[in-house]
Amino acid sequence: MDSVGVDQVAINALAALEGDFEAGNDMTAEAVRKYPDRVIGHCCINPNYPDKVAAETVRCFEQLGMRMLKFHAAWHQTPPEHENYRPAVEYCAARKIPLLTHLTDYVKGLPGYVALAREYPRMPVIVAHATAPNAIDAIVENCAHVENMYFDTTGYPKWYASVERLVNGCGEDRVLFGSDIAWLNLAHEIGTIIFADISDTAKEKLLGLNFQAIMQESDAQ
Repeated sequence: MDSVGVDQVAINALAALEGDFEAGNDMTAEAVRKYPDRVIGHCCINPNYPDKVAAETVRCFEQLGMRMLKFHAAWHQTPPEHENYRPAVEYCAARKIPLLTHLTDYVKGLPGYVALAREYPRMPVIVAHATAPNAIDAIVENCAHVENMYFDTTGYPKWYASVERLVNGCGEDRVLFGSDIAWLNLAHEIGTIIFADISDTAKEKLLGLNFQAIMQESDAQ
């Protein structure tokens, strides 16, 4: 982070998404405690344990200092609009806490996320891996008109002009830099923004200003 000028990252432990989500959230919280000015924590919940979702959400935000919600509908094998996610979604929507989430096979989950964003317009819904080659056109077609949906720039792989296509299709105010560190190289992912054929103003927005605006609106402590 220091070597390429990154001030903050938003993270979660992998275990929180695909293993013991309570223990994984504890690991994330430890990183937040260790580096409070550098690390923003994701609260991860798993709808396959519905009796734990509400309590873990409260614990994450009111005890562990998390500032974002995250779930992975594909790994959970649960559609994003499923009722088992709702305790966490409703808690965050009431506080304008952003949700970061992954597409189900990139495009199959889009209708569910659109429905969720429309139902909870106060909650920013950030779609990860939005520059995936089989996702860009579907995102622009389905999501560009949903004002509380945002799109991060990670993708596997990036095709030519993928960042430009996303910015032109959804607007420079709704695209966020995403690294997917440690799977992808942080410097390389920054390079795809720096060398994109978009304005310098747009680059500044993507590389931090858009995300800052979202977090400033949030009531998460």
